[in-house]
Amino acid sequence: MCIRDSSEAELERAYDLLNERKAENEKLNAQIENMRKDITNLKSKSKQLDGETSNLIKKVELLQREKQELEEDRDLSLIHISEPTRQAEISYAVFCLKKK
Repeated sequence: MCIRDSSEAELERAYDLLNERKAENEKLNAQIENMRKDITNLKSKSKQLDGETSNLIKKVELLQREKQELEEDRDLSLIHISEPTRQAEISYAVFCLKKK
């Protein structure tokens, strides 16, 4: 059957189907574009989270070192405190510490 032999109703139906497919294709293209934008946003957030994670790891390492230093400081005992001076504007005292 040739196109010129088709009835006008069949041609209109084919044209309608073509338009429906075009509309579906446009919707799919829009969804694909939105997904691409979402992926770009997720990649950006992932990089940001990687940076934050790296900063948190550094902070944890710093806190662990500080904790270790404090624990080492506990090995000290106070053996003497001198009397504070009161003769000048600035007063000071001397603390003597000894490792346990």
